[in-house]
Amino acid sequence: PWDKYLGKFIRGKFTEEQFWQAITAELKVQLPPGAEHVWADWNELKPEPEMAAFVRVLKEHGLKVGVLSNLFPPAKRIIEEHHGYKNFDAVTLSCDVGFGKPEPEIYAIAVQALNIEAQECIFVDDRAKVLEPAAAMGMTTILGENPEQVIRQVKQALRPQLQT
Repeated sequence: PWDKYLGKFIRGKFTEEQFWQAITAELKVQLPPGAEHVWADWNELKPEPEMAAFVRVLKEHGLKVGVLSNLFPPAKRIIEEHHGYKNFDAVTLSCDVGFGKPEPEIYAIAVQALNIEAQECIFVDDRAKVLEPAAAMGMTTILGENPEQVIRQVKQALRPQLQT
């Protein structure tokens, strides 16, 4: 039953309360105490230190950096409370815009938020299926496996703009 409600929750169509009400009603169970905070742990949401440092390097070189994420509203709140988006020029979250990856609309919204062309974007994600719409728009795509590999491939894609 999760799947039919997760999409609505990720896209901001359900509040957190509506999400849990729908799940518990369908399963005919009570929600265990504290279960509603299952995805709102900062320790699980913190960026990789290498990636955070690399974002700062990119910004120092005058490049725009954005976030495009499928995210639940409670996780968004936790990230914002810890200033997790402070180094980004644009943040496009499914729970804010009503679309989620791999829907093409969310990619277009993210590009518009950065005020650049899709062909100027490098899109990184750890799921291959969400790279396809970005590639179809003309973005360079990178399947992220670990911070070192992502940083290496982004640097390669940015030559000669990025000389570090």
